[in-house]
Amino acid sequence: MNSNDYQLKMRQAWSTFVEEGIINEDVVRPEINRSWLRSLGVDPYKPSLHQLPDRIILSKKADNIRLISIARPIMEQLCVPQDSTFVLLSDQEGYILEGTGRNRTASIAGQLNAEEVIGTNAIGTALAEQTFLEINGAEHYCSYYHNIFSAACPLHDWKGRIIGVLAIYSTGHELPAGSLVSLQLAKRVIEDKLHYKAEQSKILHVYHNTCSAIIDIYDDPIIVIDHKFTIANINDSCLTLLGYENREGVVGLLIDQLIADEPQVLNNLLSNDPNQFSSRFTLQTNKGRVPCALERRRVVPNPDGTQQIILVFQPIESVALTTYGEAMAQGKVLTGTPFECIVGDSQAINAVKNMAYRASKVLSNVLIGGESGTGKEIIAHSIHEASGRRGQFIPINCGAIPKELMQSELFGYVEGAFTGAKKSGRVGKFELANQGTIFLDEIGEMPLDMQVTLLRFLQDKTVTRVGGSESSTVDVRIIAATNRNLKNEIGAGRFREDLYYRLNVISLVIPPLRARKSDIPIIARYLMKNLCCQMKREAMEISDQAMGILLDYNWPGNVRELKNVLENAIVFSEGAIITENVLPSYLKDINRSENIRTQENDRAEVSIRESRQQQKIAAGERERDEILRLLDQYKGNITEVARHMGFSRNTIYKKMQSYMIKR
Repeated sequence: MNSNDYQLKMRQAWSTFVEEGIINEDVVRPEINRSWLRSLGVDPYKPSLHQLPDRIILSKKADNIRLISIARPIMEQLCVPQDSTFVLLSDQEGYILEGTGRNRTASIAGQLNAEEVIGTNAIGTALAEQTFLEINGAEHYCSYYHNIFSAACPLHDWKGRIIGVLAIYSTGHELPAGSLVSLQLAKRVIEDKLHYKAEQSKILHVYHNTCSAIIDIYDDPIIVIDHKFTIANINDSCLTLLGYENREGVVGLLIDQLIADEPQVLNNLLSNDPNQFSSRFTLQTNKGRVPCALERRRVVPNPDGTQQIILVFQPIESVALTTYGEAMAQGKVLTGTPFECIVGDSQAINAVKNMAYRASKVLSNVLIGGESGTGKEIIAHSIHEASGRRGQFIPINCGAIPKELMQSELFGYVEGAFTGAKKSGRVGKFELANQGTIFLDEIGEMPLDMQVTLLRFLQDKTVTRVGGSESSTVDVRIIAATNRNLKNEIGAGRFREDLYYRLNVISLVIPPLRARKSDIPIIARYLMKNLCCQMKREAMEISDQAMGILLDYNWPGNVRELKNVLENAIVFSEGAIITENVLPSYLKDINRSENIRTQENDRAEVSIRESRQQQKIAAGERERDEILRLLDQYKGNITEVARHMGFSRNTIYKKMQSYMIKR
């Protein structure tokens, strides 16, 4: 039977099935028969496409990055130079990850090609049948795809588990000759490469464990750095020096997170140039900074062709330093202490340092206030480092996380909690910060419903992952920060009063730069030193005239603005001195009243906040209308509404409760 006759008989068989529910077994193949029966409930005339939101697509691509990177060049070779041929790669659920070919209309990343969504199709049916198969023309359950000819084969990992599907398509006519053989060969090549990568990973794992056993023999501290400048290994002596219990807390960190010197010191330490090489550096430990001297340095090859740098070193014995308490009582900050990075010697900033030091010795919650650019995160990090807490310092910008993701970001989620969730679930920030510190920046931006959840956490320190039922208690210290007046936010109904008093146990307010102008010369020279080092320029000075201009300006952007101005000046300076000529012209416009400028900035900030609030209200109204429309369209089926919007059922229920929508 030729193809045209077969398609004619299939169309007749398809019409009989969708209209009468009868299958002509003499025409319909057994695998198509089974698939049509599984597809009952799908509209046979119009598919109900399900498309993931961009953020979930990116997450899925990240989870499948190895598969995509191996398959992409092979997919390009599979494409026939015709407009109607294209190749798709899906994950193990049927979500499209990648598409190649001139015809891009069907290769939409994030589209779900499962049978329960669009009926019989190459990817979905290959997953259901767990085998290679063709789906041609009227064999598709939806008539929308009756002009598509396709073939698909599942892809397996080294354990034999299905991890995705590779499929080839042609529009309007049969697949080109040789396509099926090429597809099966492509499957074999992709799986072989995946298996090779898996074997290579196992070899590297054995190699890593062997290296760990070897370096643990040595009494000297040892750090192993990979070609990406991350810490690949570390021995027990170094773990003890750093104050960590196991390698997991250190391996994977960038080396500059342990080396507490200026970037040039680290560059010299890793340099192969004997004229630049440096043997002295400062190690950041959980107990403070420790001066160290390099004893040996070796570059060794890895099994994968990359190289590692092995550093063998010793702490430099030195005279005991003054304690934090004695230093702070004198209004000083010791070199090598966590408070060294808070630059300035004015009475105002020394008072903040003193309070920060006292706050580091207790577990009470801290609320840091201050304008943008004053260094609230630096203060928070210094408190954490001086506290001696063993866990991580984890900063979270409450204004940068989408509202619908904040719950899962903070508390994590279990497998299957929502569409796009990782199969293994995910640990939340609060669990990651166990025995450490969570820094909640821009706390005034946190949505009201999350404020309730945070308040509950502060009361019992208990974490329950999204979609889960088991709870666990964590030891987390909370430091929050805001540039808003939270009492005004409470009055406006945007911030909970009970949460405010929970967070505001210890209150620190960082003075703006204009309130401590005597610190400007110190801060400017500190910033210039670091910037010149980063730009690999000789150290620079600043002229008296230029410094006078900096002192006259009111700095609405605070230290952040000062850094930007100096970076710009260094770039455009010809010599070794920053003069007034390279400073931005607006700094020199001293005839304009700084008070007027400050008032204008305040009015602009209020206007921006009001605009943002109006946008949030409008977005909420649009979302409420969309939920109501979908509830009506799907006759109250929450699962369908959640699938259409790309959320979990729990999220839809919460949104309905928030918008006071009753089923």
